[in-house]
Amino acid sequence: MKRRNIIFWIILLIITDQVVKLIVYHSFMDSNYTFTPDLLEFKPIFNPTYSYWTGKLGANMGVVAHLTMFSLIWAILIILYKFYHKVDPQNRLLDIALIFQTAGFASAYISILFWKNGVLDFISFKPLNVVCDLKDLYINIFVALWIISTSIIAVKYHTSLKDIVQYIKSLFTK
Repeated sequence: MKRRNIIFWIILLIITDQVVKLIVYHSFMDSNYTFTPDLLEFKPIFNPTYSYWTGKLGANMGVVAHLTMFSLIWAILIILYKFYHKVDPQNRLLDIALIFQTAGFASAYISILFWKNGVLDFISFKPLNVVCDLKDLYINIFVALWIISTSIIAVKYHTSLKDIVQYIKSLFTK
């Protein structure tokens, strides 16, 4: 996929996430709609711990720690993306995974910096007791696409962890 197309889709997803949050915040904060009983609900709420996992673990890491954590994870994933893209440059699923990952992480940065009360979540999955937003959906889509695309590449090209380690070493030995 061409770089400009990747950038276009990343920007479109980020804008969609932020516009939806602004609409929810300005028009629907006091709303609660059940779409599917005992399954899916619209329930706006601020998450002061900034992420699902830190909330579940009871670890309020703060803004700087979250931004640092997201930056490190993003950097690692970009390095891995470059490795897999080098192995199979025609794998569009990998490019689509990158789009969702980058849009999700960028939306997370914006949400952490913009919303003073925490991240604005509004999609409630009742069976899992999870309230999330589009950014969280983007990251979950990324995870699914990443697993599928890297598994396909690993099988097709017989890549291993050793190949990844050698690639990473080559980045620092030039």
